[in-house]
Amino acid sequence: MKEIILPNGLKVIFRPMPNTHSVTVGLYIKAGQVFGDEPAFGATHLLEHLHFRHCGRYSQKELYYKMEKIGSSLRGSTYLDLLEFYMKISPVYLSECLDIFRNIILSDEWTEDEFEKEKAVVKNQIYEESDYLDANDSLRQLIFRNHPAEREIMGTAEDVERMTLEDIKNYKKQIFDTSRMILCITGNVTETLLSASLAEIGKIPLPDCGFDKEFTAPPRFGKRKPDVKFLNDVSWDMLDVRMGFDVPVGKYESDMVEILASILGDGVGSRLQLVVREEKGYTSDIYSWVGWGGKVAVLYISFTVAKANLLSCCEEIGKVLEDMKREITKEDLDISLPFFTENMMFYEDDSQEMNKLLAHSLMTHQKNVTPCKATNSTYTMTKLQDIAGDVFRKENLSLIIAGRTGKMTHKSVIGAIFKEK
Repeated sequence: MKEIILPNGLKVIFRPMPNTHSVTVGLYIKAGQVFGDEPAFGATHLLEHLHFRHCGRYSQKELYYKMEKIGSSLRGSTYLDLLEFYMKISPVYLSECLDIFRNIILSDEWTEDEFEKEKAVVKNQIYEESDYLDANDSLRQLIFRNHPAEREIMGTAEDVERMTLEDIKNYKKQIFDTSRMILCITGNVTETLLSASLAEIGKIPLPDCGFDKEFTAPPRFGKRKPDVKFLNDVSWDMLDVRMGFDVPVGKYESDMVEILASILGDGVGSRLQLVVREEKGYTSDIYSWVGWGGKVAVLYISFTVAKANLLSCCEEIGKVLEDMKREITKEDLDISLPFFTENMMFYEDDSQEMNKLLAHSLMTHQKNVTPCKATNSTYTMTKLQDIAGDVFRKENLSLIIAGRTGKMTHKSVIGAIFKEK
């Protein structure tokens, strides 16, 4: 990986991948509700949308024509702490692609009519998503109660309605700052060709205000009772269950936490899959993963289960968690480590996956991507047991159960997971 600083101060991360047949260009901006800069909740998401309504010198119709003429589509995503745009193209179209990104950076000439039309699109999205229960959103709200991350990324329809065009233009000027942004380019292109293609982007005047805010942990992080919420919906025959365990802030390497989640419930040979699904037959889709935001990490477990089997299922999950505190085995690492060592080379075959991996690591963990250092050793086993003991505690648990919960109690569910010793 190489770093190029353009004349205007914009940092470019470049990873040549001569074995591939593509190039991915990604623009990543540290922005979102967790930093407290939005003029109203949902401003970052609305700003993302506006670049597809009108992008610099391109009208919407011209932008779509330009994208498809080079055989690609511009994509955008808004996270709690990140705004991203990216395109995957054939190397022969690099200059045309970078011209689109130049226009993304420059774009702020939306008309009131364009602004109102895009507000209507976003409000329709909000209305559509509010028509059904979402256990994932409910769990996020529980985990981040009394914290900016509690709110929906899109905001509410009222939030969107009260935003003005001037609000959005000023917000864009604030966040398109070289201390918040990186341009990441990965794929089959030489540094010489890239430097020439970047010349016009390097001429754009950009501020550098020294942005240093972080995605901080919510007040109850690691200090829960635990937090439990039932979403009673009599139309659901099955219960949709989401668990979230707070991971102590900044205490452990991200790779080690990811390996722990992999051993727990990621893959057919993981402990939860073997016990809860295969042996007991309580569910067909239990799995685990880690969600990151700044230095905040949450280890999630997700599954569906019949109400009659919920407590028994939770008991088995509790036993698995306790077992992991006592012992991580060589066999656990045998089936997990390849995904974090040899299989990481798969990213070398895909410029888009490599682009997002590099950028998200820099923006979320403030570090370059390096090979996982874990080995199948006593040290790694002991370290993972220590993390399991620190993470799988009542004080870290948030729990959502959606469906026909009836007269079930919070106490009975928590008691099933954490049996008294």
